[in-house]
Amino acid sequence: MTHPSNDSSDSTAKSAIYSLLYCDKKARPCVIIFPGGGYQHLAIDKEGTDIQAWAYRNNYHSVVLSYQVPPESPEDLFEELEEIIRQLQTDPLFTTFYFIGFSAGAHLACSLGTRLAKQIAGLILCYPVVTFTGKYAHIGSARNFLGASYSTLIADTYSLETLITPNTPPCFIWHTTGDQSVPVENSLILSQALINNNVPVELHLFPNGRHGMAMRNEDSSIYQWISLAEHWLNKQSGGI
Repeated sequence: MTHPSNDSSDSTAKSAIYSLLYCDKKARPCVIIFPGGGYQHLAIDKEGTDIQAWAYRNNYHSVVLSYQVPPESPEDLFEELEEIIRQLQTDPLFTTFYFIGFSAGAHLACSLGTRLAKQIAGLILCYPVVTFTGKYAHIGSARNFLGASYSTLIADTYSLETLITPNTPPCFIWHTTGDQSVPVENSLILSQALINNNVPVELHLFPNGRHGMAMRNEDSSIYQWISLAEHWLNKQSGGI
């Protein structure tokens, strides 16, 4: 069952729940947040509630999605999250929707955003897990998402580079070249797929930097991603 929740402290979810935060009572765009965690756990604090506070400061309504990890099946997970999106679309205070995802949460955000392309205005993808095949695959996410005995064919089917179409929403992507968990080539592969399909993409690569920094960056140069994302989001939404 899906339902709203005010409790964002849990690091795992048995079924998808969401935590909703309105910045005021005006009709505004809504940012839907997908925390990462390799489809094994959810980094709710740094990639969920921290991001929700950022959306609030920038005058966006927001939702943190606590999706089931590991999912029973990819299609069941998509079906459940699509139902949540349909519920949120009935709220008169939400004018448009943007997704922001981190790591495996970025994989989920982009997968779902491509499936719901006509309903989503844009995607912010932070150090995304993209491919489940080849030398740059994030095997841990693939196993948790697809099951331990997944085939190469199934892995290819759920790799983002194979899902991109000309209808995919515009994307903002950032990654660090020093990411030793999810290789930066994931963002390069995704960006090339977007370019090949004439989808607007803004890509930012930062030197060094570990995986999963979110807004808790030790490096001030990497911290620039926040202001860059704000500028991109405000431009896409026409300003707040």
